[in-house]
Amino acid sequence: MKNFKFKLSGDFWQTQWKILEVLSLNRLVQVIEISNAVGCHDVLMKIFKRFGGGLKSLTISDSKIDDFTLREVLRSAETLESLTLSEVSVVKMLPAINPVGMRKLKSLTIYHCDWNIFKFLTAQIKSLDLKSYLDEGSKASLINFLTQQQSLQEVTLRGTSSRTLFTQDDVINHCNFSLTKFHVEHVMGKNSDNVNWHLTTFLSL
Repeated sequence: MKNFKFKLSGDFWQTQWKILEVLSLNRLVQVIEISNAVGCHDVLMKIFKRFGGGLKSLTISDSKIDDFTLREVLRSAETLESLTLSEVSVVKMLPAINPVGMRKLKSLTIYHCDWNIFKFLTAQIKSLDLKSYLDEGSKASLINFLTQQQSLQEVTLRGTSSRTLFTQDDVINHCNFSLTKFHVEHVMGKNSDNVNWHLTTFLSL
């Protein structure tokens, strides 16, 4: 059976015959790219129940998903190696989040999303790519995630606030990883800071 890639977007989520056509396919799907998904709990559950078992890469962009649905999607994709979330609004429904153990996840990319996404995952990733503006409250979720990492090798920060670059008090004696790549792609814009102010402090850790 061949490996396939699904790109699900636009009017797919409201078109019943397209949904049924996808669900009827007998394919091993390793890559799924989702966009424009809003209020699609039932459809997402059916897709990931059908194809999540062999999934290697998942991208969700420009979507609005409640935390229960996102948790169940991740639980269904237990073989996932790469996860990308871009412009995803996570709607709170669960009173508490029990994180999903992603044993094979190695690459995590987060662009302009709810930073509480870090509460959904327990994984030993190798690569982390971030693009967003942090406040002090959301930074705490990221720091807590990083303190659990032991295999992290690459960190890329794109257009982030200087508050993303942690001070010594944030992570000293807590982070056990050794970076081989640390890249800052600074873009001046709304709410941006000069990231160079904290580079020396962060790299000295």
